[in-house]
Amino acid sequence: MLATIRRAISASSATCLLVATLAGSEIGATAATASTGSDLNARWRGAWTVLGVEVSSGCGGNYTNNEIRERRVSAKGQYRFGPGELAKVYKINLKRKQVEVLVDFVEPLLVPRREGPFTLYDALHCKVELQIKFPPGVASNSIREVDELIAAILERHDGAESAETSEGWNGRQRDPFPDGYEDTLYEYERWRAEQVNAEVAAKIEDVVEDAARLNS
Repeated sequence: MLATIRRAISASSATCLLVATLAGSEIGATAATASTGSDLNARWRGAWTVLGVEVSSGCGGNYTNNEIRERRVSAKGQYRFGPGELAKVYKINLKRKQVEVLVDFVEPLLVPRREGPFTLYDALHCKVELQIKFPPGVASNSIREVDELIAAILERHDGAESAETSEGWNGRQRDPFPDGYEDTLYEYERWRAEQVNAEVAAKIEDVVEDAARLNS
């Protein structure tokens, strides 16, 4: 009986030791990954870049996910952009199986919309999150390997002038507003004020009619 108890205690101690070892390894790996992420942000954050792949963005203020395996991109953003877009790196999130690079496009996208009898134009600021998957053998705590993966997708530059002289830049710039667009905006503001006044007058008329019915 005593021997059985001793064996049980020994097995339990071995299990606890194994769990503690695994937990220590996991904590160590997490700390190493966090350190690598900080180093990558120190190198890439704020950098001017030229994208080497086609991406898409919803251009609605949020970062649109673009999943990248090697150079194959999967995304569902409304607006597509060919390789060569100018972008600045906002930040990098390093995970166990991928590195996420958040970038802001430098050039807005001019998009028309109709309001009443007018065609108006919005300059949309587009953003993407490049979710670069790690191929087999790449370690998330290796700054050299992860940096090489990012550099395969983003051509890094020291500033705007360098990026704009890159052969990889696609040359896209925001389309100009149509001729006479300032006059269009002036007429639109007048029209919009008339619409608001008409809405207010209609509400006042409804209130007066309701009051008259209550007093009749």
